[in-house]
Amino acid sequence: MVNKALFLAFLIVFALTKWNEPIDLYQEPLHTPKDFETFQLKDMYTDPSTGITHILFLPSVPSAIMYWQVDSDRKVISKHEFRDEQLFGYFSGRIIGAGNGKDFYATVIGLRDPSYEDQFFTESHDGGKTWTTLARVPREDMEDLRDRNGDSLLVLPESGRILIFYQIRGKPCETTPENDKLAYVTRPPGSNIFTKEKIIAEFPKYHQQMPTVTATYTVYNGKSMVHVFWGNKNSSSQPVFHMSTGDNGATWNGPKVISGSDLYIGEFMITATSNPKISSSLIGTYAVVPPNKLKLIHSKDNGATFEKMEGSQRRQIVFPKYYRMNAMEICGTTQKPKLFMLSQTQESWVEYAIWDVNTMTAQRLPNPFDDVIKAVGVKLTCYNKGNQIIVTGLVPVQLDDGKLHMLIAQDTIDPVSYTHLRAHETREDLVCRLLLEKKKQYQINS
Repeated sequence: MVNKALFLAFLIVFALTKWNEPIDLYQEPLHTPKDFETFQLKDMYTDPSTGITHILFLPSVPSAIMYWQVDSDRKVISKHEFRDEQLFGYFSGRIIGAGNGKDFYATVIGLRDPSYEDQFFTESHDGGKTWTTLARVPREDMEDLRDRNGDSLLVLPESGRILIFYQIRGKPCETTPENDKLAYVTRPPGSNIFTKEKIIAEFPKYHQQMPTVTATYTVYNGKSMVHVFWGNKNSSSQPVFHMSTGDNGATWNGPKVISGSDLYIGEFMITATSNPKISSSLIGTYAVVPPNKLKLIHSKDNGATFEKMEGSQRRQIVFPKYYRMNAMEICGTTQKPKLFMLSQTQESWVEYAIWDVNTMTAQRLPNPFDDVIKAVGVKLTCYNKGNQIIVTGLVPVQLDDGKLHMLIAQDTIDPVSYTHLRAHETREDLVCRLLLEKKKQYQINS
């Protein structure tokens, strides 16, 4: 009887999410355990006008950055490689679109020789069918290319301005130690040429492995702002920094520490998201130890102030574990914006949550990757389709067959979905309440 009740409860909750069955997009034999560790899912973007998902990933033995297109039925419709003959190793890739189904932009970071990294830019204006030749991102000092780590690609849809942010790691062992630097280049609207590199922040060199830079933008009271986040580690803390500009980089606000005395996990990513068409909120995440929790930062005023979701608050209880990877996006309506989040825990489990952006309360819900024992990253996108929200999750996993698989699944959110969820209610609370309501309904009908 108990088993039947639990099974019924699972079906009730799982039905509310409307996830379809995962499709296996990609399989790669694993010859050694290290092959699993070296595979990297780099970036994913779903175009809201076509529903086509654009994926960048690195195989376990990377000879190029792989670029795939997957249609709304989750079928692979195109494959391409970002490659440059001067490079013999690849580290990173980013992709973003203008939201019109035609214009897409990507960056690639790779090794030019054992000591030097180069960053390249490419673009497509026919829906990703053809791409321009990889062009090197300009730097003022040609010999200062080494040790670049972390990058973020941003396109402002209103103007078409392109920005690429990155960190330059200093050389602490020199006679005169160099600081780490945060820099960017930009391509103005209507131009095909990037500006010279501009350094906007410097800080002492403390940590060899810096986190990825994250950039996004918001619109608040009619004013557009570009935001950039990054982290740095010293002997006593690992703060998360924030900078912003509202005048195309002429002046910058910050850097401002937004994580207080929290200890940031330097090897893991800072993530941030916004959706100016739906909400003026700016939301970011970072991990802290102790108590090994994922924390959220929430700004409603264009980044002037941030509210932290503390671990002691009950609404934070949906994230009780130490999170390695995190992917999130905002979709929905201006009245009821939702934050959709897919996360990989330290134990390599995958968890799915939906946050109410206005109240910053959340529900952790079932997902088709729940049974995955060993994930190696997560990506999530969402977009509005009529009066529905389409959420796409992508998770590379290691299965018992000795292969690495890349699974993709979609969740369809109807306008009335999740209105039954109550603030601070856990999944277990929801299961119990739905079972009681079903029992009550059965008694009335009888």
